[in-house]
Amino acid sequence: MISKDKTHARWYPADELDTIYDVDNVRIGPDGLTVEMIPDGKNRDRHKHLKFIWDSFVSYQVSAEAYRDDCWVDCKNDAWSFFVSDDSQYLQNFRENCALFPHSARHFLIVGTNLIADIIAADYPTVTEY
Repeated sequence: MISKDKTHARWYPADELDTIYDVDNVRIGPDGLTVEMIPDGKNRDRHKHLKFIWDSFVSYQVSAEAYRDDCWVDCKNDAWSFFVSDDSQYLQNFRENCALFPHSARHFLIVGTNLIADIIAADYPTVTEY
């Protein structure tokens, strides 16, 4: 499954993932940008929570899910929480308007049932399960 705008591919940040997650926490701390996720799909009792840490990032924004119809799916079986893109419109806007923008940057799209996080970073995050 690719996102509705066809620029994001599914990303599998860990083994044994649930179908969909809630965004539990987004914060900037000494380790970098941290996003914590709680399983909320049909197999939620069998899956662990996930923590993503980007030690370096360019930008992030968090939106309420209700206001991001670009991430809505028509069929529950298409629901997924983790996407990555090398060519999204969000990423292109940064490339066009920022002279110091790292060319290796990617757009990570984290789609929770409650919140959606857009993160631009050059490297993949460290992912831990807890």
